Amino acid sequence: MNEPLARTAEANGFARSQVPEAAQGSGWKIFFIVAGSLCGLPVFILGARISTGLGFQSALAAVATGAGVMALLGAVSAYAGSRTRMSLAMLSDLAFGRLGGRLVKLVIALSLVGWFGVNVSVLGATVSDSVLAMTGRPLAPQQSRFP
Repeated sequence: MNEPLARTAEANGFARSQVPEAAQGSGWKIFFIVAGSLCGLPVFILGARISTGLGFQSALAAVATGAGVMALLGAVSAYAGSRTRMSLAMLSDLAFGRLGGRLVKLVIALSLVGWFGVNVSVLGATVSDSVLAMTGRPLAPQQSRFP
């Protein structure tokens, strides 16, 4: 790869090109970034709500099933990404074409927005309950100004 193209690819985070071996990082670095971002307070609270609603054994089965499915999908995606040295965006374009790749990226983006909404909702409900328990004053959600 010539030098100006390599600098451009690196500046774009290799979003549209393969990551060269010299620019690859440790798998442990990725592991700790992903694990750190997934182990937040809203996730712990959501786990507590699931176990309260389903009971311990049913919640354990639901979490284990979900974790197994996600681990399988993550392992297949990680293997494909590491073998080809391409991002998910590039792989979806190759697999589904330009338009199909955009659809895949849209579905992933919407699911991430939805998951963020679930986490914020659970955290908000928990904070509201905590404020009520500590102060005796209800903390109602703000009314939307939009119909």
